[in-house]
Amino acid sequence: MKAFLKSTTALILSGALILPGPLAAQSGGREGKDAGQQGEQVLKKDQERQRQGGREPDLPEQASDRARELQQMEQKAAESGREAANSADDRARLQREVDQERQQQAEQERQRQQQAERDRERERQQQAEREQDRQRQQQAEREQDRQRQQQAEREQERQRQQQAEREQERQRQQQAEREQERQRQQQAEREQERERQQQAEREQERERQQQAEREQERQRQQQAEREQERERQQLAEQERDRTREQRAETAEELRWNEQRAAESGREAADNAVERDRLREELRADDERLRDGERDVVNRDAEEPRRPDAADQARRAARDAEENRRPLAAADPRNEGRMVEQRITEDNFRSSREDFRTNLRGERRAEAEDDSGLSNFEKLALFGLGAVAVGSLLNNGDEVVSNTGDRVVVERDGQYRVLKDDDVLLRQPGTDVRTYAFDDGSTRTVALREDGTQVETLRAPDGRVLRRTRILPDGREVLLFDDTQQVAAVDVRDLPQVQSQQVDVADADEMRLRRALEAELGNDVNRRFSLSQVRDISAVRALVPEIEVDTITFDTGSAAIPPAQARRLADLGIAMRDAIDDNPAEVFLIEGHTDAVGAASMNLALSDRRAETLALALTEYFDVPPENMVVQGYGESDLKVLTATAERENRRAAVRRITPLLDGTNGS
Repeated sequence: MKAFLKSTTALILSGALILPGPLAAQSGGREGKDAGQQGEQVLKKDQERQRQGGREPDLPEQASDRARELQQMEQKAAESGREAANSADDRARLQREVDQERQQQAEQERQRQQQAERDRERERQQQAEREQDRQRQQQAEREQDRQRQQQAEREQERQRQQQAEREQERQRQQQAEREQERQRQQQAEREQERERQQQAEREQERERQQQAEREQERQRQQQAEREQERERQQLAEQERDRTREQRAETAEELRWNEQRAAESGREAADNAVERDRLREELRADDERLRDGERDVVNRDAEEPRRPDAADQARRAARDAEENRRPLAAADPRNEGRMVEQRITEDNFRSSREDFRTNLRGERRAEAEDDSGLSNFEKLALFGLGAVAVGSLLNNGDEVVSNTGDRVVVERDGQYRVLKDDDVLLRQPGTDVRTYAFDDGSTRTVALREDGTQVETLRAPDGRVLRRTRILPDGREVLLFDDTQQVAAVDVRDLPQVQSQQVDVADADEMRLRRALEAELGNDVNRRFSLSQVRDISAVRALVPEIEVDTITFDTGSAAIPPAQARRLADLGIAMRDAIDDNPAEVFLIEGHTDAVGAASMNLALSDRRAETLALALTEYFDVPPENMVVQGYGESDLKVLTATAERENRRAAVRRITPLLDGTNGS
């Protein structure tokens, strides 16, 4: 647009210079010269304006004004008719000036274009420089961030290394402290063992002498008890005789009164009143007679003499003799009658649930149904579950109580609880096959989902004789075998040991592990059968007893709430770790009660509670159930010798009996 205006202005000026020539020739006047001068002044003004600010006119209106001004000058020159002097020279001069102006304008236009190009190039360079600066700044910032990150990583790595070094140092110190503690404990244990051996050596002679005296005293006491029992029976018999005599006298008096009333003709109403009175007295006599007979039976059944170690050893010897009899279940070629059961949550009793029946065998009010024994309970005893109280078993044991899942029998004043020792194996997800044989023996195979099998051989009375775990890879682990012959136990030959009792509530993890890892002393050079361990308290005393005093049962209940079960964490984890190290470990889970109530019911209750404790250890801490054996002792092993409701006598305990079964003494 600017170039267009410039060229238009130049054409107008050149036309103005050319046209005045003829007019000037006609007029020859001065006005033409003045007009030329005015045109020159206009050109000079344009040149001056161009020089000022280095720019051409900005608007088309300005060019139009100049053109009109030139036309006016030309018209004025033409009208005046004056002759322009030296018009040719002026025109030539003006033409040159116009040409120069054009050249200058072209040069200025070229310079302006070059300047604009330089400006654009400079702008591009500046833009590029700014972009480079921005990139350099970003690169610098990224480099700073990377350096800061590297510095932070180096600092973190340094801190981790320092932490690891401190942790290693702390572990080394702890290891050193544990090692020192272990050495001190070993030294103390060796010193205690040496003192015990010396004490045992000093006590052995005295004990042998005292044993003879105790044996004599025991025989005298037994004789006195038999005399007292005989006297009680005689008194009861005399009481029954007196009651019978009184009943006979009352009956005779009734008959005599009836005869006399008939003879005398007294009123029937009076006779009826007298006869009713006499009959009431007769019924009362009969009731007293029956109560007296029941009292004698109950005393005989519920108040047996507390057995001593010698009696326990004799019973264990009798059991060992029975265990060595050939059993059909021991021959794998025999199949027998098979009962298969898939254990699910529906037919599984957890530790937080109580038994279906109470200790008298009556179904609890809160039970889901009253359809009698469940299939689970029917499988439990294979024929023993339905025996009546007072009946005799084939081996001469008399049944004194039956809860449906446990039968308590008595022989020679000693109680025993019969139950299914395979109950612990019936965990959800397990297939249980039980083979029953004509001689009453059974063989149970429990198959778990991981391929592990547990095979158990039981005697006709339900006692477990042998148990083997078969791992998925085919390896067999024998846990115990009571079908093998073991030497009889003479309690006088057993070493005298101090009480080895550890309370779960007071013991830390290290002390529990030491108790579970304890071996037999060097003076015990034999192994024991499971029956001997179960039946003889002096044998059990050879290994530490871990008393579980963190569990409190409700009266008559065997359930453990989950909140209490979690208190067994230290014990459960220690047992599980021990079995992980040695799959052949065996633990005895014991139950004890006080002496309040019937002895048979206390025995059944303690056995139920021991079973529940074992279930809790499996449910909450994954202790393998086949590595545990349950045994209740009722009031036969009182911690405090009292017939009152003593809290310390109501307890549960755990013993690691592996050293007793395999005879390991750590030597």
